[in-house]
Amino acid sequence: ATQSRESDLYDRQIRLWGAEAQRRMQASKLLLVGLSGLGAEIVKNLVLAGFSATIADDQPVTEEDLASNFFAEGANVGQSRVTACLPCIRELNTLVSVEAVELGAATVPEELVAAHSLVIVADGPLSHRVRLDGYCKKHGKAFFAAQAFGLAGALFVDLGNHTYRVETGQGENVKLSEPKLVEFPSLAESLTARWDTLGDRWGSVPRDYVNYRILSEFQERTGRLPSPEDANDVFAIGKQLLASHGVLEERPKVSVSWSEGDASRLAAIAQASIAPVCAMLGGIIGQEVVKCISGKGEPVENWFVLEEVTEHGKTFRAPAAKKK
Repeated sequence: ATQSRESDLYDRQIRLWGAEAQRRMQASKLLLVGLSGLGAEIVKNLVLAGFSATIADDQPVTEEDLASNFFAEGANVGQSRVTACLPCIRELNTLVSVEAVELGAATVPEELVAAHSLVIVADGPLSHRVRLDGYCKKHGKAFFAAQAFGLAGALFVDLGNHTYRVETGQGENVKLSEPKLVEFPSLAESLTARWDTLGDRWGSVPRDYVNYRILSEFQERTGRLPSPEDANDVFAIGKQLLASHGVLEERPKVSVSWSEGDASRLAAIAQASIAPVCAMLGGIIGQEVVKCISGKGEPVENWFVLEEVTEHGKTFRAPAAKKK
């Protein structure tokens, strides 16, 4: 009976990415850290796809959560976010196991990481994301870290030494390429890449990657994301970072503009979790997880930025791949 239910539930997915990929997903277990609006989108996508999950979150439900976390209701404000949302998440797919622990990015232990197939961090300071990626490196787990802010978002991917194939053709003519190996740098290593090395022939380092790094630095120094009253501090931090990464001075296709107005706008939207943005970025993350587990499709290597101005996605590698 269970097999029949699985066939009915996952029929469209099996047609899309194959029975073997579906079996791998059902055998995998996700650790999601942070049940923000983005975290809700991620866990929704992957639980529906057949992943079992543990959700780690230590925050209460706030009024702001109600704008983007569709598992939370007004009556839940002030309650544990993960406890309040768990029943609705479990209802998505009764064929998988979904558990909850009241832990944040700062307190998730190594043993919990080691007990899962992959880790996705959707909340918490950058230093804690670096720590969790270190655990993933040690235990051979895939790692994803993402954040949505205003109309923009950023995703980092570390799949370790990952082998994948690319499908070509359709129907009975589908063919798989020869295996390709990608060696992913850690988050700690990636963060050392100077921004003046991350541009391409179309322009400088993506502006919303710069914004993400400025917000992350503010959060590291203060323990929180900025609010509009912090615009002056955001401006000062941004100026320091841009100068240290060689993109503040005027250099064609390298420099990034930065003004007090830019800082004021970034401070104003830093804590904004907008549902459509969470949905777009959450969909991209779900797609990347399926590619990772199935071994089919070229993965993001290793940053993806959802750009505010165009709502286009841009990928780039930091640091750049070494030439062979």
